[in-house]
Amino acid sequence: MISSRLRFISSLISPVEVIADIGSDHGYIPADLLKNDIAKKIIATDISAPSVQKAIDLMEKLNLSEKSDFRVGNGLEVLNVDEADTVIIAGMGGKLICEILQNGYKNKFKEKIPTFVLQPVQQVGDLRYFLIKNDFDILDEHIFVDQGKVYQVMISRKINSEKTHSLYKIDLNNQVQIKYGTINIKKKSQILISQLEREYDKLNALIEKLELNNIEKELIESKKIYLYQLEKVRYEISKS
Repeated sequence: MISSRLRFISSLISPVEVIADIGSDHGYIPADLLKNDIAKKIIATDISAPSVQKAIDLMEKLNLSEKSDFRVGNGLEVLNVDEADTVIIAGMGGKLICEILQNGYKNKFKEKIPTFVLQPVQQVGDLRYFLIKNDFDILDEHIFVDQGKVYQVMISRKINSEKTHSLYKIDLNNQVQIKYGTINIKKKSQILISQLEREYDKLNALIEKLELNNIEKELIESKKIYLYQLEKVRYEISKS
């Protein structure tokens, strides 16, 4: 059965011809997309042959094999040039997603500019920073909860020319913006508000503990800078 996390990711994807799911594992997202006519063809990939076999078995069970292609390999390397309209990379670390984009994008997308649906399970800020520094526009962001854990999704596309500029505004010196994203902050969701409150309280308590134990001042100051940024974002969200 598809999890709430995977179903949420699937719900964000617009209808296109071909969707590639990188690191597809059991193939739950591809199956959900095909059942709902979001794509005419799905490419389910994974570095693990047993995982790809699970996706094959699922598609055969659901009579969706004719619209599916299965490939074993690393990242974007298994795709043909300009093959996919939308690429999903979900359920892995943000740094690994950065590596996949860094190593594969230029070789696999020459004319087509695909939409990327990215859902890191950790290192979200690393991924967001990478996208901005490498000329990927962030079109939308979402924050959601599944089984008590907070996740984020970013919808992104490569900026295709020097004349095109990103509409995504972010201060790369602001670690809170990098961690949570300015679109998420503007949306002012209760999930984000609660997350910021928990992080603020936890960090405030940590700083007090560090000061009591005479921990090096540089570490304390760096924590205080982040605390101030947290406080500022919380205030901005609280304004109606």
